[in-house]
Amino acid sequence: MQYTVGKRHFTSNAPGNVRILQREYENIYELAENTFVLHKNGKTGLCRIENSKAVHIADCLYDTVDVLGNAVFLSKEDAVRYYNSKTKAVRDFNEVIIDTPYMYGYGVKYQYIIHSESGKIIYKKKSNKYSRTYYTYCGETDKGPVFFDAKSNTYYYPGDNGYKPHEPHILRPIIINGKNIINITEGENGLGVIDWCGNAITENKYDDISLELNIKAVNSNESIVKTVKIY
Repeated sequence: MQYTVGKRHFTSNAPGNVRILQREYENIYELAENTFVLHKNGKTGLCRIENSKAVHIADCLYDTVDVLGNAVFLSKEDAVRYYNSKTKAVRDFNEVIIDTPYMYGYGVKYQYIIHSESGKIIYKKKSNKYSRTYYTYCGETDKGPVFFDAKSNTYYYPGDNGYKPHEPHILRPIIINGKNIINITEGENGLGVIDWCGNAITENKYDDISLELNIKAVNSNESIVKTVKIY
């Protein structure tokens, strides 16, 4: 399930006596070990304590805080600050959409796909008013995750040299237990099937393709096979 950060409010129990911070702020909430949400004049900020000193991650300029594992998102009307409590990385975006375990960050110069827990950048492309993407996470392959961009109706597959739009056009990915198994493709001459890494199983020349799941049950007395149509 996707959601846009900034639509939920973070709440937590107040920590013990935090002498380094308590005089300056109206309220302080402990987010994680040595990491604190700060409240001042109705706004929210973030800091961590290192060597008995406060290291400010975000001033008290934000309206809400979202937390997803190591990922912390501070949001206001037109900006989101992303902080990874594990790597200490900080990034600023205009908008962030969560699609667990990934996030899509939209900035002025670039649009990113990021693994929100680790902070690893999976893919980025330049931003402009015509190229706004609408990604959806579509499962994993041996080389990495697959994403679908609804704006361009295109699947992005990982390869040896990074991500690129997949051609021929993928009509339907078949995902089982989160793993991309095969894909129904559509070309100029018809439909076909490729495996998760783009190898052709059939040519693109057919009018119709169906997929069936065979279920085999065995005991000491009998063996049966049932077939379920999945596409």
